[in-house]
Amino acid sequence: MPAKSGLYIPPSDKYETIMMPGALGGANYGNTASDPKNGILYILTQEHASTYRLNRVEPPKIDLSENQVAQIKSFYASTCQSCHGKDMEGGIGPALVNAGQYIFYTEFKDVIISGKGQMPGFTHVSEETVQALYRYLGGIPRNFNFPRGAGEATLPEGPVVASGGATIPPDAQRAAPMLDYPKGVAHPADRYITDYGTEWTGLAAPPWSSILAYDLSEGTIKWRKPVGQDSLYVQGDPTKGAPGGTLRKGMVITSTGVVFATAKGGKLYAFDADNGNILWETTLSHEVNAQPIMYTLNGKQYLVINATSNFTRDSYDHSKKPGALPRGYVVYTLPNKP
Repeated sequence: MPAKSGLYIPPSDKYETIMMPGALGGANYGNTASDPKNGILYILTQEHASTYRLNRVEPPKIDLSENQVAQIKSFYASTCQSCHGKDMEGGIGPALVNAGQYIFYTEFKDVIISGKGQMPGFTHVSEETVQALYRYLGGIPRNFNFPRGAGEATLPEGPVVASGGATIPPDAQRAAPMLDYPKGVAHPADRYITDYGTEWTGLAAPPWSSILAYDLSEGTIKWRKPVGQDSLYVQGDPTKGAPGGTLRKGMVITSTGVVFATAKGGKLYAFDADNGNILWETTLSHEVNAQPIMYTLNGKQYLVINATSNFTRDSYDHSKKPGALPRGYVVYTLPNKP
């Protein structure tokens, strides 16, 4: 089949569709920072294509005995069919074909027992019947009971904790599960899905991960530098930038013109904010993660890096090298101004 190209090629179950920047490309899972005084936007970005192909969602096998199926069919005919149709195609009520795949069991049970909208509740229905009906509609009954810690946690001291923190108002209306269709949209009998299509990590050409400075006044990229290291693709070449090199990494911009940025492989860089030259770099003993922070104490400025993650299998494991630091937060102090 000849390749198709265009601004947007819809995903299909007949062929693969390559999309850029993809689910993990661009600034997704990366970071941005700005220098408002000079109108510069700094971006941690990566070239990571996604390959999509739709797959039809097959209903799961109904794990019910013949007797249970007969009982559910009888229950459905006497209780549900008048509103939801003989073949669950919908009528006064919505279609129920494969409904167990897009509604959580706890919500399904609440609708059966308590009703919803014009639908009355059926308080006499047993738990076994509700579970069997849910299975018949393609679901797997599961209750989500998240564990709670024993006793109350010991809170740190400080004005924010003492104030009780920010007040979060409850949701005015509970949102539908992510697998559900929007309200008012018919649920088709056949559903097609695709995953994020990120398995082809190095499909695009290097550099795969970069930090760049975008001049908002001129609308141009001022400079761009590759970041990150791994043992699979980069293999010590600093010009390539490791695939996934900016995922969950971050940066801090200083008023003195330095951009501190983290990248895959435990990398920490200090870039010249004006031209992107590397002023300093180091490799930490554990993988870096999350956003770096800076603070000032007693006239000294400090940079804090979260180095608590494990290196992935495609990275060099610096935690096993002689003199490696333990897992934790690494704090650097900046030199005083001359």
